[in-house]
Amino acid sequence: MILFAVLGLVFLKMQVYKTVEQYEPTISLNEVVDLSNTEIVDKLFVRYLEHYKDKPLFDEQRIKDYKIIAVSEVKYATDGIMLEVLYSIRQHFWNAYWDIGIHEEDGMVTNHIYVSLIKEKDQFSLKLMGGLPPTPKK
Repeated sequence: MILFAVLGLVFLKMQVYKTVEQYEPTISLNEVVDLSNTEIVDKLFVRYLEHYKDKPLFDEQRIKDYKIIAVSEVKYATDGIMLEVLYSIRQHFWNAYWDIGIHEEDGMVTNHIYVSLIKEKDQFSLKLMGGLPPTPKK
């Protein structure tokens, strides 16, 4: 009986939640009045991680917990406002989506990502650029 339950869970994991999406959070200008770029990105990255924390149990992108370690502006960005975010997440044991990074003793996976802060009309949005630094303008 237990074997059938385990097989059923594996089947659900493999069949039901196969969508991989790239979520880009937004925040209104009114919510970030007088905040620095790093503070705005911190708020947006919290929204980003909360989105994945709220995913269904068997979704490969779901995380259990997270912490943002540091947000810093990249001085040699090519266009717009580029920042680097250093963060740690705790994933589920079946989750390979977030498995890139340094595995810590407490079960967290630490990684960094470059992001672009974009101001459009009445809001800011966060665009994830990847793990490689931007190429400086020549």
